Amino acid sequence: MHSLNADFNTTRINDMRSTAARRRRTFGRRTKSGNAPPGPALTLRLLNLGSGDLEALERVAGRDSRPAPAGEVLGAELDGRLVAALSLSTGESVADPFEPTAAARNMLETRAAQLRERKIVTPRVIDALPARP
Repeated sequence: MHSLNADFNTTRINDMRSTAARRRRTFGRRTKSGNAPPGPALTLRLLNLGSGDLEALERVAGRDSRPAPAGEVLGAELDGRLVAALSLSTGESVADPFEPTAAARNMLETRAAQLRERKIVTPRVIDALPARP
């Protein structure tokens, strides 16, 4: 009887090990903190949108069920696809709800703030400079 329990335990342990190995191959190895390691790197690019980007902007706005932002618009592309946009004029934004856009939206808001600050600060700095002789 003791031999039967030992055989059962050995079989159960081997099954558990093979299941764990199969899950690691499928889902990736977990780190010590329990989080999965980062997946493949995605390329995120910010750009000023123009008339040639209107179709992509309308697609994102349609997915977000909102109108496309108007005025000067800053966009975020994820691996070459427009996933978010922010109007520098009005502050309105749209984002593709089916894509991971949190980081893209944060970067758009940060860049928009930088651009607004530059537009506000630059004239003051120029006015404060002494005239050249």
